[in-house]
Amino acid sequence: MESKVGWRWVFFLVGLVLVAFACSDATNKTLSPTGTPGRTITPVASTPRPTSTPTNTPVPVGGTTGWPAYSDPDGVFRFRYPPGWLLRTAGQGSPPGIVAIGLQNIVLYNFDNLAQPPSHEFPPNSIKIDIYFGPVDDETADQTCKRPQEAVAFSLGGVAGWQYEYESDEPGIDHIRIVAADRNNYRLCFVALFFGDDATKLTVDQILGSVAFVS
Repeated sequence: MESKVGWRWVFFLVGLVLVAFACSDATNKTLSPTGTPGRTITPVASTPRPTSTPTNTPVPVGGTTGWPAYSDPDGVFRFRYPPGWLLRTAGQGSPPGIVAIGLQNIVLYNFDNLAQPPSHEFPPNSIKIDIYFGPVDDETADQTCKRPQEAVAFSLGGVAGWQYEYESDEPGIDHIRIVAADRNNYRLCFVALFFGDDATKLTVDQILGSVAFVS
């Protein structure tokens, strides 16, 4: 009888040891985020999305930096024109052409207009730009640079103006472009006459783009 009781105590003590060992082993195990025992998962750093770097818009070839500048005598506007071009003012021997009535007039040439006999006809690949300016209320201003009904809107020196282009029937002139704007009762008008070479049209765009009203 006593031996049976002794064995029962032995079995009881052995069971307690096994239960304690099992609990200790379960406590020491690490569960991963997925619930798998015994494994530790190291988080992987996320790769940032590539960001686009803004690129600067290329500066158009052939800007007006370094070009000669003209300012009118009244200090109202200024513009730049290409080196090598000739600027003629009143009384400097301009050949026959559009004659200013009322408004002041200067002329730009990409050729030497005085190196040949006066003529309406231009040499090949040439351009002449008549520039008129003065008070709009002059009774003859519209005769100098009148706005036709076919004209379209155009910004000249940041001022709302107009433009008109047409093919010319005049001998030696292929194309004519007129750009003008009125500001504070003052008119500024460019009349470009072309003979061949579309490249000169880009140059006129650059001249017009350099116009600025300063007062």
